[in-house]
Amino acid sequence: TKTKNEELQGGGGGTSNRTKKQNTTIKMESLSQSLYTEVCRYVSFEEVTQMLTINTNFNHKTLRVLRLFLKEYQTSLPSTIAKIEEEMVEVEPKLTKVVKDLESLTVAYFAQPCVYVMPPELVVRMMEIVGVFLKVEPSWTQSRRLLRDQDFVKRLIDCASQNEPCSSEVLEQAEIRLKKLAGRGQFQRCSVNVVTLYDWCLAVRDANQVKLRVQPSVQELERRIVKIQEIIDSVPTKVRETRR
Repeated sequence: TKTKNEELQGGGGGTSNRTKKQNTTIKMESLSQSLYTEVCRYVSFEEVTQMLTINTNFNHKTLRVLRLFLKEYQTSLPSTIAKIEEEMVEVEPKLTKVVKDLESLTVAYFAQPCVYVMPPELVVRMMEIVGVFLKVEPSWTQSRRLLRDQDFVKRLIDCASQNEPCSSEVLEQAEIRLKKLAGRGQFQRCSVNVVTLYDWCLAVRDANQVKLRVQPSVQELERRIVKIQEIIDSVPTKVRETRR
């Protein structure tokens, strides 16, 4: 039979355990809220509320929800990439044809415009657009040097084949100059044959428009996956520290 002192001690221990449990619960609720807030830095509020009702009690369900977030983003990334590939399908044939046409050109093709001190205006405008994409100063002096460059064709092909899009500023400058040209038919009346360069500019512009439009969403999605995974990986340690 327990003595009165033992009962008192036991009762005190029960109160202490209850207090400790309550403190742990409060800490867990605080951890849950901070975790939720951290997730909301990388996931929109609308996306969060679609998957869970805000619950201040931290439990395995919360962690499971976070894993669902990660799984959802991992699933949506390939579909976003597929979307890029679908849009690129429309411009890829143009790029492929342009590259093939460039590979078949001789040095004489590019030597012809170089003989002009005062070339046709159409040629000047065309080479300015090429210079914008290749980051060369838009002047006829620089254009002539570019046309004489032994690596000119290689630079055109590399520019058409690169994965990273050009900057929006470059694309805007090229687009402004392209709008001043009346269309492909005008090159048939030009004394200098630069229609292949015109086709190259159009193909590079179209490809970069697609890349600039869709690639940022993929990069943002990849960033979110990394950050959410970091949050999930940190949970066990945070839980252990909270329960101490």
